Amino acid sequence: MENSTTIEWYENQIREDGCFCMRSMQKAPGYVQKLNWTEKEFTQSLTYIQLRKDNKPAGFIEYASGEQAWRAVYADGYLVIHCIWIAVTGLGLGSQLIQRCIQDAITLGKKGVAVVTNIDTSWAPGPEIFLKNGFRHVEDAPYS
Repeated sequence: MENSTTIEWYENQIREDGCFCMRSMQKAPGYVQKLNWTEKEFTQSLTYIQLRKDNKPAGFIEYASGEQAWRAVYADGYLVIHCIWIAVTGLGLGSQLIQRCIQDAITLGKKGVAVVTNIDTSWAPGPEIFLKNGFRHVEDAPYS
């Protein structure tokens, strides 16, 4: 039996499609602040790509130039992934989003793509998917 899957890509439409970071608290001040900040940052270098499957959230990635990134990493000349989240696993969606970021880095003439990972918390992704996509471990920091 053939299984067909249609994944829809939406770029920088956070107001229309919502921000999945705080999806369950859309009226919370933090959600509203994140939404407003994200829209403002689109004029700088921020990219926010959402994937939807059957009109439901399937995942997203958010990244910006290293000079504009809010992660605690020195990455001038790079793109920095702020966040990646995948709800529908087993379809390679995370890798597709990461590869899109890498392609944007190439197109923009960047040195590469950086990301902060952490296996001990929920605020940053683990390193496995990035290692699978050609990233390499560069440095450790205190507190995981």
